[in-house]
Amino acid sequence: METAIEPAWWQRVADGVRVELFTQRRTVRELSAHLGRGTNYVSLRLNGHEPFKMSEIEAAAEWLGVTIESLKDKARF
Repeated sequence: METAIEPAWWQRVADGVRVELFTQRRTVRELSAHLGRGTNYVSLRLNGHEPFKMSEIEAAAEWLGVTIESLKDKARF
Protein backbone atom coordinates (compact mmCIF):
# COMPACT_ATOMS: atom_id res chain seq x y z
CA MET A 1 0.00 0.00 0.00
CA GLU A 2 1.39 3.38 -1.03
CA THR A 3 1.45 6.25 1.42
CA ALA A 4 0.89 9.72 0.03
CA ILE A 5 3.30 12.36 1.24
CA GLU A 6 1.60 15.61 2.21
CA PRO A 7 3.32 18.56 0.50
CA ALA A 8 4.78 21.35 2.60
CA TRP A 9 2.68 24.51 2.93
CA TRP A 10 5.08 26.45 0.70
CA GLN A 11 4.69 23.85 -2.04
CA ARG A 12 0.92 24.27 -1.83
CA VAL A 13 1.31 28.05 -2.06
CA ALA A 14 3.63 27.67 -5.06
CA ASP A 15 1.04 25.48 -6.76
CA GLY A 16 -1.61 28.10 -6.00
CA VAL A 17 0.56 30.82 -7.54
CA ARG A 18 0.94 28.70 -10.70
CA VAL A 19 -2.82 28.18 -10.89
CA GLU A 20 -3.48 31.89 -10.39
CA LEU A 21 -0.87 32.87 -13.00
CA PHE A 22 -2.62 30.58 -15.48
CA THR A 23 -6.08 31.86 -14.53
CA GLN A 24 -5.01 35.49 -14.98
CA ARG A 25 -2.97 34.71 -18.11
CA ARG A 26 0.16 36.12 -16.55
CA THR A 27 3.64 34.78 -17.07
CA VAL A 28 6.53 33.66 -14.91
CA ARG A 29 8.56 36.41 -16.55
CA GLU A 30 6.04 39.03 -15.37
CA LEU A 31 6.07 37.63 -11.83
CA SER A 32 9.86 37.51 -11.88
CA ALA A 33 10.04 41.16 -12.90
CA HIS A 34 7.60 42.12 -10.14
CA LEU A 35 9.67 40.24 -7.55
CA GLY A 36 12.96 41.58 -8.93
CA ARG A 37 14.26 38.05 -9.46
CA GLY A 38 15.36 36.00 -12.45
CA THR A 39 12.99 33.60 -14.17
CA ASN A 40 15.11 30.58 -13.16
CA TYR A 41 14.91 31.62 -9.49
CA VAL A 42 11.12 31.97 -9.65
CA SER A 43 10.66 28.79 -11.70
CA LEU A 44 12.53 26.71 -9.12
CA ARG A 45 10.11 27.99 -6.49
CA LEU A 46 6.97 27.61 -8.59
CA ASN A 47 7.92 24.00 -9.31
CA GLY A 48 8.38 23.25 -5.60
CA HIS A 49 12.13 22.68 -5.71
CA GLU A 50 12.93 25.60 -3.39
CA PRO A 51 10.72 27.57 -1.00
CA PHE A 52 9.66 31.15 -1.60
CA LYS A 53 10.58 33.67 1.08
CA MET A 54 7.54 34.92 2.98
CA SER A 55 8.08 38.43 1.58
CA GLU A 56 7.98 36.97 -1.95
CA ILE A 57 4.75 35.11 -1.23
CA GLU A 58 3.20 38.30 0.13
CA ALA A 59 4.38 40.32 -2.90
CA ALA A 60 3.10 37.69 -5.35
CA ALA A 61 -0.29 37.49 -3.64
CA GLU A 62 -0.64 41.28 -3.63
CA TRP A 63 0.39 41.49 -7.30
CA LEU A 64 -2.13 38.79 -8.19
CA GLY A 65 -4.83 40.48 -6.11
CA VAL A 66 -5.45 37.45 -3.88
CA THR A 67 -4.72 36.37 -0.32
CA ILE A 68 -2.05 33.90 0.71
CA GLU A 69 -4.77 31.67 2.14
CA SER A 70 -6.57 31.60 -1.21
CA LEU A 71 -3.32 30.56 -2.90
CA LYS A 72 -3.06 27.61 -0.52
CA ASP A 73 -6.68 26.71 -1.25
CA LYS A 74 -6.07 26.70 -5.02
CA ALA A 75 -3.46 23.96 -4.70
CA ARG A 76 -4.47 20.78 -6.47
CA PHE A 77 -3.18 18.14 -4.09
